[in-house]
Amino acid sequence: MATGQMDTDDWKAYHDQQKQVKEYRLKRHTTAIRIFAEDHKLKMTLIQDSHIRITGNDKIVDFYPMSKRFHNISTGLRGNYHNLIGFLTATFGDEKRKDNKQYCG
Repeated sequence: MATGQMDTDDWKAYHDQQKQVKEYRLKRHTTAIRIFAEDHKLKMTLIQDSHIRITGNDKIVDFYPMSKRFHNISTGLRGNYHNLIGFLTATFGDEKRKDNKQYCG
C-alpha cells in the first residue's frame, strides 16, 4: 500500500469518528435550538431525530443538525449554517441574551 492511503481499518475508524462527531453535534444543536425557541417564544417540533422545525414570527424553518443544513420553508431558501445561534438570531429576530455559550456550551 502506498504511503498516505487508508486501508479498510483506517477508513472504518475514520467513518466511526465522523459518525460520533455528527451525533454529538445533533445533541448540542437540538438543545441549543430548544433553548432558543423557548427564550423567543417560538414553536419547536421534532419531526424526526435529525429534523427539527421552528415556527414563529411568520416563519417556518427546518433544521438538519447532523449536516448543519436548513430549509426556510417560508422563503424556499435552502443551505448550510455555520454559526447556529447567529443564524437563528438573524432569522427569528434579536437575541434575548448576549452570551451565546449558554446555548451551545
